[in-house]
Amino acid sequence: MQSGPSFFTPLKTALAVCLVLALATDRLDTPAFADFGDPCAKYKKGSKKWKKCKKYKFRPGDVQNSEERFMAGYWLAKNQQYTAALKMLRKINTGDDARVLNYIGFATRKLGRVADALVYYQQAIAIDPNYVVARSYLGEAFVSLGNKAAAKAQLREIAVRCGTSCQPYASLKAVLDRSS
Repeated sequence: MQSGPSFFTPLKTALAVCLVLALATDRLDTPAFADFGDPCAKYKKGSKKWKKCKKYKFRPGDVQNSEERFMAGYWLAKNQQYTAALKMLRKINTGDDARVLNYIGFATRKLGRVADALVYYQQAIAIDPNYVVARSYLGEAFVSLGNKAAAKAQLREIAVRCGTSCQPYASLKAVLDRSS
């Protein structure tokens, strides 16, 4: 009999990560990553469930492959654990994955390095021009830099790609409206 890692170890890990994320979002019928905004927003701010959601942390041993690392990095970023998210996301070969580049940009921007984040958003959009989440975050970065014209250009691009009722459009429009 062969010793070493079992075939089922990666499968068990993937299933465990998916189950934890599904339970944390309290919705088993929808993908854990479908939400554009804060995954804890569905709980009343300050409630027991909200606090538990905000405190959830991945252990480095929980993830073993690129998809699991992306999911963990996404979750960390959405739970305001930006430094940990960057560590996780940077373990992935980002050369052609717009999602990874986008969330590296997101975490970088949230850490206050907005100009650095622009590079990641633009790389993500170069890979996938229809990735409206990256366009929305890029627009938010432009607003924080005071470049509303560039943010509005991204809003128009989002409208062309997914309309004016999609979440990325609504999110960027709300940021622009608040900045006026």
